[in-house]
Amino acid sequence: MHMAWVRTVCGRLKSDYRYSSSIVYNNFVWPEPTEAQRSKVEQTAQQILDARLNHPEATLADLYDPLAMPSDLRKAHQANDKAVDAAYGKRKFKTEAERVGYLFELYKDKISNKKRGVCPVSLPQIFIITINFGSLIPYKTMLHIKQLPKRAVIYQV
Repeated sequence: MHMAWVRTVCGRLKSDYRYSSSIVYNNFVWPEPTEAQRSKVEQTAQQILDARLNHPEATLADLYDPLAMPSDLRKAHQANDKAVDAAYGKRKFKTEAERVGYLFELYKDKISNKKRGVCPVSLPQIFIITINFGSLIPYKTMLHIKQLPKRAVIYQV
């Protein structure tokens, strides 16, 4: 979800994204998952990290090469994507455009609620966002992670 937002909203410098917290992060609408949904996202995030550990000789570039990505890592990311989609109340998006359209609808609702003085959207306190694949890992999971991703960025709200 977040990477679809990034690819749409971020500025670019050559082929690199220019990530602005005020434009990209602060305007991204986070879901309000149930405890079961949150637990599923945490579980699938840990599966991603465990799958990475299954390939200690591989660099992140090796792991995330679209043509050579290990199948266990790909499956772990697909499971995480499904869990995140479910936390947003959707089972599956057919295209990235549908995903981004849904996020913009949520954003529009968030803005209209803010104008009325009601904002039901709660933002997480801390998330790790892995650079190469865009997976979100909640802080609670971070406490149980055996090894942080090599190229992880930690954002605090």
